[in-house]
Amino acid sequence: MGVDLSLVCKGFEDPVQDAQRCFRTILSALSQPGTVGCLDTIAPHQPPDPWSEAAWAVAMTLLDGDTRVWLSPSLATAAAHASLQFHTSCNMTKNPAEADFAFVGHPGEQPDWASLRQGEPEFPDLSATIILQVPGITVVEPSESSGGESPPTKVAPNVGPNVGPNVAPNASPSSTLQLQGPGIEHTRRIRLERGAEGRWAEQLRLALVANRSQFPLGVDLLMVWSDRLCAIPRSTRVAAI
Repeated sequence: MGVDLSLVCKGFEDPVQDAQRCFRTILSALSQPGTVGCLDTIAPHQPPDPWSEAAWAVAMTLLDGDTRVWLSPSLATAAAHASLQFHTSCNMTKNPAEADFAFVGHPGEQPDWASLRQGEPEFPDLSATIILQVPGITVVEPSESSGGESPPTKVAPNVGPNVGPNVAPNASPSSTLQLQGPGIEHTRRIRLERGAEGRWAEQLRLALVANRSQFPLGVDLLMVWSDRLCAIPRSTRVAAI
């Protein structure tokens, strides 16, 4: 069956250069967990609804004819299917356990992480990556003088390419996570904006803790919102603050 071109949404302006720049931003986020990467000059500005610009840019970058992709119900629209087939030729699956990449429209649609591909002892890299749309994230710096926290930073510290201010609303109730592990000199703290789904931050923390207990197996997480992204790979230890 052919692709209905009337449903196809726009991809990258410059598919090669933009995909390379986005890939470098993703690698920087994964190598420096808890930092915020900015895709404002790269991401397509009219992704299929309700995809965020960052989620769409990640899909345009990581998917190809050799990848298997699962979409949560809110993202699995006709326009998304047609556009992904047109731009990436990826293989769609309705079973998240088969997916290399699981794209999740909002925290309430997450599959059971234990049901996803965890990798194998000899090949831990054969695990799944979750791309999760979230209400927003704020990077928080510890206060050196008081031992507490300073107000949220406007720009993520110690970041690589394409880093910019985060755009998450600060009025929503939030939960702060402390991250430790490879790519973090001491600790790094991020605040998860809860938005309309008040318990998602704590549920995500529990999933991350369980995921880390399986290291070097487990899944990797990319959180996306607007044109921003933040990664927590399986090697990162997570605690609530």
